[in-house]
Amino acid sequence: MNRIALIVPYLNRAKWLPSMLDSLSAQTIMPYEAIFVDNGSVDNSHNIVDAYIGRLQERGCLAINLTCSRQGAAAARNAGWRISRAEYIYFFDSDDRLSPNFFEWANQKVNTCQPSELYVIISRILLANGKFISRKHGFSPRACFQIISPYLTTQTMIIHRSLLEKVGGWNPALKFWDDWELGYRLLKASPSIDYDKSHAWHSLFAHPDSITGNGHASRSVSILRTLQQVEELINQHPHRDSLDLIALHYRIHIMAGRLIYESCPEGASNLLKNFPLSPLSPLNKFTCHLLKQYTSHGGRGAWVIAWGMLKIQSILHRK
Repeated sequence: MNRIALIVPYLNRAKWLPSMLDSLSAQTIMPYEAIFVDNGSVDNSHNIVDAYIGRLQERGCLAINLTCSRQGAAAARNAGWRISRAEYIYFFDSDDRLSPNFFEWANQKVNTCQPSELYVIISRILLANGKFISRKHGFSPRACFQIISPYLTTQTMIIHRSLLEKVGGWNPALKFWDDWELGYRLLKASPSIDYDKSHAWHSLFAHPDSITGNGHASRSVSILRTLQQVEELINQHPHRDSLDLIALHYRIHIMAGRLIYESCPEGASNLLKNFPLSPLSPLNKFTCHLLKQYTSHGGRGAWVIAWGMLKIQSILHRK
């Protein structure tokens, strides 16, 4: 039987952890393991998790509360999944809530006759007004589309541990968009994939202290580092896909426009300076400028334009 481990890193999340832990305790079927990783909390977070460990173990879940001295959520996630004994790994954030029947559904998925290496789901964001927004970014097994619109994010991936081992796990050098970068590497490994769009899962909270609820201006340096890392991966891959580089430039110009809209022109300028458009065709250069202009004026859904342009080019490349 294939088993699932839940990995949850946390850092000073005393306000949010009880809600997350209650949602785990309320699961119709528990995960095989629940591994919590304290990334250096100075509030009461560690004690809060400790208080739930016994309750989770009574439900048959092997619950552990670790401490990881290396800073960063990526390092904490690596520390968690590497001590797990489960065949599949599911990562979750400490300030969100699990859907009550998620692990019941997930256990059925990973124990089919021909289980996949990667399961991809849809998550949903809970806004301050109480409304849900499903994070429907489209899906393609081709990695260039993950660059445009990240459908592989922290809470949307159930990953076989052999696949995680193959790609090297999370990159601890990255502080922002580390799940986007991991998703790219997972797809470049050409795994078997089960994409399920029949249901939108969980409650991901958009609040001022979350990645989901924050703007990008304050993180422009970290964003630049992650974009540079993906550019390195593209250039170093033995089977380089030209569409990956085009998609990366589309993403860069969308982000540059967003930074301008958030009154951070210096961040946008720094992005564009580090990624010259010289490798691109005139059409793709024009598309990049269009995407930047559109988002700089508050335009939403630029990824749809970029996705469409990339889709057309992927069809033409096959002919």
